Amino acid sequence: MADALKIGIAGLGTVGASLVRILQERHEALATTCGRAIRNHRRDGTRQEP
Repeated sequence: MADALKIGIAGLGTVGASLVRILQERHEALATTCGRAIRNHRRDGTRQEP
């Protein structure tokens, strides 16, 4: 698999929180579809595993 796809989310309101939930629930299927692991990086630079 290629390098991980890093996703940054600017806000955690209704849309941002829903996006995080969807990414957590479907990270394996999304990774298979795009051929890359999905990684969520916090603004402070720390990595949050799905």
